Amino acid sequence: MKKLFFVIISTIFFSFTSFAQNGVIKGRVFNSINNESVPLANIYIDSTQIGVTSDFDGNYRLEKLEPGT
Repeated sequence: MKKLFFVIISTIFFSFTSFAQNGVIKGRVFNSINNESVPLANIYIDSTQIGVTSDFDGNYRLEKLEPGT
């Protein structure tokens, strides 16, 4: 019974810590001269295949990033 309890607790602990490892980068792409948003701009992380396109308000969000990305 003690082993089963330990396995269940350790599984829950490791699943929560694995969720905590992912990061998010979010922001807004805008023209620095007149502060207008830049819609449909491509945002990507160099040397990876991770990227998104900004929405019509210039907002973007990169999710589920590994640490150090």
